[in-house]
Amino acid sequence: MLSLLLALVLVLGMMPTTALAATGPFTSFTVGGTEVTGTQSGSNWSYDASSKTLTITGNIGASTGSLAINAPTAPNCSDVLTVRVTKNATVKGGIYAGCKLNLVVDSGVTLKVDASGMYN
Repeated sequence: MLSLLLALVLVLGMMPTTALAATGPFTSFTVGGTEVTGTQSGSNWSYDASSKTLTITGNIGASTGSLAINAPTAPNCSDVLTVRVTKNATVKGGIYAGCKLNLVVDSGVTLKVDASGMYN
């Protein structure tokens, strides 16, 4: 668990702030290149808009140099995105939440964040 937190701090700390500046309210975000604007699901993920919870059930990938999960928020940071991992998964491309991210990894489950290729 500690290594996961350190990996997230490393990935988020390396993000260029000008390229990821928040520009509006938390009304949409992307998962593996798919824009999410409400309750919906895709390959190995689902999003519940009422609880603002993204559930990961398997590997999620992004194209080289892209974020797997990109959730910019409003400058006041009033919204929290909860990412719940229910099965072993690799998130290739990294995770970005503009302000608040609540990361929940179920017992016995492993989440690997692979940001290789982000800064080539």
